[in-house]
Amino acid sequence: GPLTGGVETDTSVSGSLSFGFDPDIAGRNQRLVDAARARVEAATFTVADVRRLVVEAVVLDYISLRRAGARLTLLDETLDLQARTLEIVTARFEAGLSPALDVDRAAADLARSRAQRGLLEANRKQSAYRLSVLTGLPPRSDQFEGNSDDVIPAFMGDPDLGVPADLLRNRADVRRAEALLIVETALIGVETADLYPSLRLPGTLSGRIGDGSDSASFNVSALLDIPLLDFGRRKAEVDAQSADAKAALDAYRLSLLEAQREVDSALVEVSALRDQRREIQLAGERSQAAYDQLDALYREGLAGFIDVLDAQRTLIQIREQIVETDAALASALARLSSALGGLPDDVDKA
Repeated sequence: GPLTGGVETDTSVSGSLSFGFDPDIAGRNQRLVDAARARVEAATFTVADVRRLVVEAVVLDYISLRRAGARLTLLDETLDLQARTLEIVTARFEAGLSPALDVDRAAADLARSRAQRGLLEANRKQSAYRLSVLTGLPPRSDQFEGNSDDVIPAFMGDPDLGVPADLLRNRADVRRAEALLIVETALIGVETADLYPSLRLPGTLSGRIGDGSDSASFNVSALLDIPLLDFGRRKAEVDAQSADAKAALDAYRLSLLEAQREVDSALVEVSALRDQRREIQLAGERSQAAYDQLDALYREGLAGFIDVLDAQRTLIQIREQIVETDAALASALARLSSALGGLPDDVDKA
């Protein structure tokens, strides 16, 4: 170059660029793109299904917590009833109107009811611990102790069943199985493309600017890869991928059948529990009337204490069954909503 201030400088610039173009004659690259997109969708549906299951677990544990709380409330009412009965029979015994056996029977029933408190309180705390963990908190039970109204949640209305096929497709696990089937099917195209020749067009672009000698060159070549002798390896890979796709299809069909089974099972359970709830409610009303009549007759000396005690036990048992049926019905509706793809927003207290 020219001399400037005693220093020689070069004002020319040169460079080169290498590139390659794959025309994707057999569609291999496009099938790889399809498979990658389906994998992303499968991962998204996996996250959605985990959320569905977590929400279901939270609702079921909350129902379990409220069930234990409702049983504790009912237990307090039972203890008050049995304590009053014990006072009455004790007074009659002291007046010489009842035998000591009646006092022992009433005291035994009261003690047996008191023995239930520890287990119910433990169940309530265990449900609260599970809820804490599901919400990302350390196990604790005091966050629900401020709620004095332990009422079992009730669903306002029924889940919208709609068209079964559409509802089942709303389930994230079914959509995930569908996306994985797309992945495996797309990979068949990838393996099949390897059976055919592939073309690649590499090239270089170089140039030099400056110093009065500007120049540029462009070079393109073609590389053709023709599979000739691989001893059946490529064909075996296609067959293996076809088997993987068939397995994915079977998994997709199984996910549909499992979803259908869960929905049908939940529907049967909800229907049965609703029928049971009506009958139990009627039995509770009749048992209350029978106990009230026998209690009044006993006070007048017109009924035996064993009859009063049996009526009281029946009434307490039916009250407990009502609480258990309400909890079971709420849980069945929660499972039905989850089986249909997600829980509704219309959950409220009755």
